[in-house]
Amino acid sequence: MSIPFELGFSLDRWINAFQVMLEKIKGTARLNKRRVIQLMEADLNMMLHIIFGRKLIHRAQDKHLISPLQWGSRPNRSSQDAILMKHITCNCIRICKKIRIIFNNDGKAAFIHMVPSVGGIALRQLGARKNAVQTSLLTLEKNSYCIRKTMGISEESYSNHCKGLALPQLYG
Repeated sequence: MSIPFELGFSLDRWINAFQVMLEKIKGTARLNKRRVIQLMEADLNMMLHIIFGRKLIHRAQDKHLISPLQWGSRPNRSSQDAILMKHITCNCIRICKKIRIIFNNDGKAAFIHMVPSVGGIALRQLGARKNAVQTSLLTLEKNSYCIRKTMGISEESYSNHCKGLALPQLYG
């Protein structure tokens, strides 16, 4: 399973992804109250999680490349801790009767807006292997997306094929 990531190629079965729209609030038909998730091959998803999720997050944390204020996707940190800190901060502001501004920089759907080549360069800077980054960029470049509906999977698909834009020259 790790052979494509060791040698830097993408499997043909990885290029099909399905997008499903889920309701955030049950029974609400509003588009802004829905979440779009992408379903891909389970082995690809697992390898991306192992290679880029676990290893690189730990490496970035060890090198102090992640802000101490970031809580998402970090080991030994939970969302409950972040909520508790925010709640305590708000209570302190209220008790001290001070005027303060709380800025929430939520990366809503941030992963979809990343430019693949820039993401690949950032992954290389964090120490990801060249072939692993090349495999993920090749898969993104070839990806074809279908929409899964109640009646089944759409016959038409769309893609973001930009020849040459998604693959930077990876050195070293």
